Amino acid sequence: METEENRRRLTNVKVVSLLVVMLVVAGLFVVLTVLKKRSDSQELEEASSPSVEETSEDEASDDETAYEDQRGVVYYNGQAYYEKENLETLLILGTDKYEETGAVSGTLNNEQADFIMLVVIDYDTNEITPLQLNRDTMTEIQILGVTGSGTGTFTGQLALAHTYGSGGSDSCINTKKAVSNLLYGVDIDHYLAMTMDAVALINDAIGGVTVTVPYDMTSIDSSFIEGEDSTLT
Repeated sequence: METEENRRRLTNVKVVSLLVVMLVVAGLFVVLTVLKKRSDSQELEEASSPSVEETSEDEASDDETAYEDQRGVVYYNGQAYYEKENLETLLILGTDKYEETGAVSGTLNNEQADFIMLVVIDYDTNEITPLQLNRDTMTEIQILGVTGSGTGTFTGQLALAHTYGSGGSDSCINTKKAVSNLLYGVDIDHYLAMTMDAVALINDAIGGVTVTVPYDMTSIDSSFIEGEDSTLT
């Protein structure tokens, strides 16, 4: 027979899983909005752009070589990887506090970024690729001084980058810098951060989440009957 502690642990796991689902849904909603705006902008540019004359193979090759020399490059196991063009990136952060519980002392706050996902939009292939990063990834993090500027770095959990700053845009930018450094200096165009307050809003926006109650929890809610489906709102 399961103990009350085990039941609480299972419930906590489900809550955390639900939070992850909510953040992913919110992130994809934002990504699709950005993608739509970018698509409309490209159509307008193509409609107003003059035609381009064809170039010879040699000219194209020279242009490509010159362009590659200007792009960012990462070497891994002796192989050079060039930065791909026509991409847009969005960093989605989910912090572990509610709006009114975040406390700030100087250039430190008590919010950590527990959910970290980089969404990559490829306009050449019209593909969206999510890259979820573990909050416990050890990486280089910038320390912010009393003026808000960097005073040094330390190696720590990626989630801690958000604790430097006010918990607002400065903390997001610090986390963005840590993620960029972790990914060999990749450019990050946008960021989106949400507190725990967003969970209920996102949940209701998609009409709730239906789950099968794993065991009797009628002591919490009379509708939480073991084996029955329940829509969480």
